[in-house]
Amino acid sequence: MPKQAILERTQNLIAGALDLSAAEITPGQSFRRDLKADSLDSVEIIMSIEEEFGVEFDEDTAGSIDTVGDLVTAIENALTRKCDAPIDA
Repeated sequence: MPKQAILERTQNLIAGALDLSAAEITPGQSFRRDLKADSLDSVEIIMSIEEEFGVEFDEDTAGSIDTVGDLVTAIENALTRKCDAPIDA
């Protein structure tokens, strides 16, 4: 999936969770500092992302996400791992 498509879907999910316009959300913005997301918002966003993209983040990955761009990168990495995973017979 192209990075731009991931970003757009992510912006829409974040916008819905934080009651913002998707156009207001940029990759360099910090969830806490710029978007004023609290820990509950962050958990909600991560859960929405996992459901939307069919991926899961481990605790270390989720804890290291600070910006929207970090989240997009984490999604890309998770999708790559998912595609590279062996298929169970």
